[in-house]
Order: sequence, then C-alpha cells, then structure tokens
Amino acid sequence: MKHVRTPLLGWIGSCLVLCFSCQSPQTDKNRGQLPETGESLPAVSDPLIAKIVSDPGVLRIKAGQSAGILQLKMPSDSVFHLLGSADSTAAAMCKDLSAWHSESARLRIYSLCDNDLDMRKSVQVLAVCGVPFETAEGITAQSSLPEIRQHYPGTRLLGQIAPNAQSGYLAGDTTRGIAFALSDTTAAGRIQCVLIHLPGKSVTSTNIPFYPDLKM
Repeated sequence: MKHVRTPLLGWIGSCLVLCFSCQSPQTDKNRGQLPETGESLPAVSDPLIAKIVSDPGVLRIKAGQSAGILQLKMPSDSVFHLLGSADSTAAAMCKDLSAWHSESARLRIYSLCDNDLDMRKSVQVLAVCGVPFETAEGITAQSSLPEIRQHYPGTRLLGQIAPNAQSGYLAGDTTRGIAFALSDTTAAGRIQCVLIHLPGKSVTSTNIPFYPDLKM
C-alpha cells in the first residue's frame, strides 16, 4: 500500500501545483488592474467625459499635449462637433473660454485665432475638473503637491484661488505645460482640476482668466 499511496499523493500534489500556477498569473493580472478599474468607473459613467476618453476607463493626460482625445492646437470647431454646444461661453475679440459640465465633471477650453489654421480658432488650454485621470508620469487626482513636484520639478505656486470661486491653490510647471488646482499645498491636499497648456506659456496668461479672482 505504501508504494501505491506515494505515487498517488505525488500525482495529486503535482495537479494542485499546476492548478495554482495556472491561476496565479490571472490573479496577479486582475490585482494589477484593480486600482485602474476603480478609477475608471466614474469617468466612463459620466456622459461628458465618456466623449473624450480614448482609453476605456481612464482619462489619460499628457503634459503640454492632450487630455484624452482632445489635443492642444486642434481646431476648436472640432471640439464643438464632438461635445456639442457649450453650456457657457465667455468671448472676446478672436478668443473665447467655453465650458461644458455634467453632474460631476466640468470641462473648459480656451481658444484663440490661430495663424497656423488660417485664423480659425484652436485649443490653447484644456481644463478638466472632478474627473479621475492619470498622467504619463503617474499623477492622479489623489496626488498631492509634494508628489507633483517629484514628477514635475519646475512646478511652482501660481496663486491662491479665492474662496468665493473655488477654494484652493493653483500650481504648475509652465515649461512642461501642465497645472493643477489643489485643495491644499500640503501632503493632505488633493487635485481638483488639471489644466493642460502649451509649454512655455503660463496658464495664468490667458486673456480670459480661468480663475478671475486668483491671488498671485
């Protein structure tokens, strides 16, 4: 009996090892996707942000370039074709600041007449608020100012957002083309909005300000 049991137990043990080894990669894969899936659900369910998300589940941000499928320097009329009429627009000579909003998110776009487009307006600044996102460097809505500075060393405080508009602070790396509205400048602060702009042009230099009551 001993000679029978030993091969049998060995065979059962081998099967168990094989089963666990087959399941382990799937478990690790799902575990790695869990945080991303957790962030993606609000963005996908939001009717406004769903229109600009290229990668299902996450709004991908590229400093100085894009937010989802929206890109800097793209014709503004293409944005209106995608999003429909803006909920509000502040306009001046050859420039405007248009805003779209849903129950949980807000998207604002600053446009100027562009010589490269025969004076058609193009997107100069993209601002997205209240949305889970991730930058190419790994910054998310849960990141703090100290964490932002680790990935964007040129980040400096641009001003305090007046309480009657939206309490918090505006900080950004002008050279990289990215800025953030934060609830606080400490490690406890979180990102409320992310703004993408042309590298080298400060987000505070727009003729129609994103934060009119910003205290420099």
